[in-house]
Amino acid sequence: MKSFKNGRDYLLSYFTHDLGDYPTGSSVGVEVETQFVYEDGRPISVETSQAILRDLLYSNSDPTPWKIETSKNSLVTEIKDSENGTRILYELGRHNIEISFSPFSAYFLNNTENGRLMNPVRFQLNYLYASAAKFGAHPLKQPILETEEDLLVMPDERDATWLKLDGRGPLNLLARTSSVQFTIDVTPGDSWKLINFLTREMPLFLSDYPQDALWKRYIKESPAGYEENRYGNPGVTFESLAHYSEVLSGFKVVSGTRLVAGSEAHDFNIPLFIRSVWWHFRLKRYGRKLCLEIRPFARRLDGEIPNQWNRLLSLIQKFEAEKK
Repeated sequence: MKSFKNGRDYLLSYFTHDLGDYPTGSSVGVEVETQFVYEDGRPISVETSQAILRDLLYSNSDPTPWKIETSKNSLVTEIKDSENGTRILYELGRHNIEISFSPFSAYFLNNTENGRLMNPVRFQLNYLYASAAKFGAHPLKQPILETEEDLLVMPDERDATWLKLDGRGPLNLLARTSSVQFTIDVTPGDSWKLINFLTREMPLFLSDYPQDALWKRYIKESPAGYEENRYGNPGVTFESLAHYSEVLSGFKVVSGTRLVAGSEAHDFNIPLFIRSVWWHFRLKRYGRKLCLEIRPFARRLDGEIPNQWNRLLSLIQKFEAEKK
């Protein structure tokens, strides 16, 4: 934990210290969120989602690569494939299960034939669906579930903190949504420029991102008092990575159960803070790589996932061409 009085400098150091040598876009991570419902359309219960996770852990007679990564009280909240690092975990709602795939090489993703779903993604989704079907659960494959039920589970520190800040009503708006996200590694020099480039293409992303309206309601209706540009478009054209860090450091920081100015924060968890600013395109750090998370993709049919990637890839290729 660190003081946030020098937030820009801490963030800039976090983003740039001890990075490896790699080109922008050398690898890509994929996250797919899927809401599960019963035959009648009701969201599945905690008991059912727990049964699905435990089935993946224990049902096969052969040794399984899946291991419990995190748990909370008696709930399994995340499992991890010990062979390839893929994770399956809750995404806020009791019915919403995320698969976070280990990074693929961009070459591999760029060479899917005829737009077919990338084989590892297809395999893992089908594996999850097969376990779910044993308990009467079916994948919704839509970005928004229409329900008034309280869907929340609190699988980690961030979500438990946000429940205290927001209350159940506003958070349940987000629990009804599911998305697809891509994370690519970027060089420090490309990072802020690519964000600016993608921001100019925002209408393309938002043309099929209906949960945008729920996110805006969440920001407005939460009693936490979030800054309006904490979600979506930061409203700034960045001039450097230092400028990005400066703008980011201007947001309030979670301190206990409230938001306070950075100068008043006595402890500062950088990854948790970054996760609390929901820009459509935001920087994160994984090991010795700086990465850009591209967030505004609606969850649709599985076959749409490679199409979403191909649209993003075309933009990245256009960005690279304009650099030359």
